[in-house]
Amino acid sequence: MQDVIEAVEVGNRDIMALASIIEASQERSVSAGQLPDPTVMLGGSPFPIHTARGEQILQFRVEQMLPWPGKRELQRELARLDTGMKAENLRQMRSGLVLDALQTVLAIQKTDRMKAEVVDFTDRLMQFESVALSRYETGEGAQQAVWKLQLAIAQQDQMLLQLDAEREMALARLQQLVHRPVSILEGAVVFESSPIPVGSPVDRAEYRALQLAADKAVLSAEMVRLQNRPDFGLSVNWMAIRESDIPASSDGRDALGLGVMFRVPLGKTQQRAREEEARLNLEIQQIGMEGFIASWDAMWSEQLSRYDRLNEQLDHLQNRLLPVASSMLSSSLQGYGSGTTGFLDALDAERSAFELSQKEVDLEIGVEMARWALYRLSGALESPSDNPNLN
Repeated sequence: MQDVIEAVEVGNRDIMALASIIEASQERSVSAGQLPDPTVMLGGSPFPIHTARGEQILQFRVEQMLPWPGKRELQRELARLDTGMKAENLRQMRSGLVLDALQTVLAIQKTDRMKAEVVDFTDRLMQFESVALSRYETGEGAQQAVWKLQLAIAQQDQMLLQLDAEREMALARLQQLVHRPVSILEGAVVFESSPIPVGSPVDRAEYRALQLAADKAVLSAEMVRLQNRPDFGLSVNWMAIRESDIPASSDGRDALGLGVMFRVPLGKTQQRAREEEARLNLEIQQIGMEGFIASWDAMWSEQLSRYDRLNEQLDHLQNRLLPVASSMLSSSLQGYGSGTTGFLDALDAERSAFELSQKEVDLEIGVEMARWALYRLSGALESPSDNPNLN
């Protein structure tokens, strides 16, 4: 199990790509909320401008805009929340891929165990065939019985081919999930059952992402409100002026100017539209969170009920049906050899025992798949390497 989890976490390129996107988002969040770049202007006058203080030949200007107090902090917090949402999306993707990989490996285990049951059933049919041949050679049995057994044995060969094809398809699916060649020896898959996790919607990445989105909607609404506040700026002007003899008062001294600027938003209609959009976004996030909790509760109850029902069926099969089928199988084969049991009764006992063995494998794999689906719902597969129950 741990090998499968590590193969997905380390090898899957989709996970790696989203992790790189998160790293890029973290880098962008570092620069969020910084002051705007200052504006620097340098101007020369090829033809000097005559002023009362002399000829203006050079002008140097620096401007720095200052956002309304609180805007920069909100920008930084919005960037942080955006990165957090991407991280939760990564955990959600990882849990889905890990569950898919685990269930694919369980499907491989199922085909291996089914093949073992088919081989065991074929061996019993061949023993049955030898008894039928002996009875036919002594004139106690019909040739039709031998033909039916040979046909049943050939059908098991066909089933083995089908199981091989299903196994190859599962291996191909697993290779798509881990993005590397995969080879699993028959019988090598062994899963140790883990305890059923305790589930809560607040432990899911989707819930945390919705919570972050709701927080982001609140801050976005606050940011929209602050957009209606003016920004202001400071400016410094320095003008190089040389002495001129044209005006009587021109002394050639440089001039220095200080200024304060305000950027006043005037688009009231646009502002009201932005505020309404922010309000609706917050409402959407709240509805989405309520819907997720309701859906999660229903899925958890359904999956837990499915897990319990499968366990009940498996317990009934192992403690009630299989012992009876085993007793019936041994007595019917002995009875057919001695002539006290008919051929069809003995063959039906063989088939019933085989079908119950297949049902046992199917139920055991179904229980494990339901167990891992509960782990997926509980959120334990979102960072499986950090979960002590999965190591």
